[in-house]
Amino acid sequence: YFAQEGGFTTNNLGYKQPSLSCAYETIGMAVFEGGAKLVPAIDKVAELKEFLAKMNGVDEAPGDAPQFLVTCFSFNNFFRTSFLTVVHIFKRVVPIDSKGDGHLDRTMTRFLESDDETKRQKFKFVPKFRHGSQSLRKAINMLGGERPVIIGMRLRTDFTVRDKVIEIDMDVGSSKVATMLYGLVRKTSGGLIVDYSFLIEGQKEDELPERLLGSIRWHHCTAEACAVPIDAEGNIVSK
Repeated sequence: YFAQEGGFTTNNLGYKQPSLSCAYETIGMAVFEGGAKLVPAIDKVAELKEFLAKMNGVDEAPGDAPQFLVTCFSFNNFFRTSFLTVVHIFKRVVPIDSKGDGHLDRTMTRFLESDDETKRQKFKFVPKFRHGSQSLRKAINMLGGERPVIIGMRLRTDFTVRDKVIEIDMDVGSSKVATMLYGLVRKTSGGLIVDYSFLIEGQKEDELPERLLGSIRWHHCTAEACAVPIDAEGNIVSK
């Protein structure tokens, strides 16, 4: 996991410290491609809805926080006729409850109860590039490198909450700079190893130290090899 390989969060003294293990573990990842926007995926992708229904009630962690976290990066071509969505599915493995008195209990509860604009100012993305081409590394450094970023300040970010599930959708097509970087990543992704993680920024002292929600590794994958075609009804189409 990313947290075990150098993930750092902020404590109440303002210093970086190693994060505890992720509150949500990775249980799935998929890349879907279709002719229409595919988010929120929990509503539009039949395969994902079936998977979450199957996992519902299986080894649930205590607490009333969402059992599942779904994060999606959405991409589109220039004419917005082709859409590609990278879906990550995480399942909660630690207790988180609105009546709890731990840092993560407070942070998650306040996040869930806030409006979308406040959520956009708290949801944080942390990338760590392990291997990639020199051209890609130069482009990443020009965009700020591997520093944690409040993703809602860079990309259009939307939130969907359903029973036991929260989905967070990040539209890469909403940023010209990010779209340019995506073109480079798509060309070089076969040689790319990147870890990235998600967390809620602790903005009050009683929300610190922060804890990673979920992490995942992209390891020598190409969009062409991973992408699964989806039809207008959200069903998988055989290649």
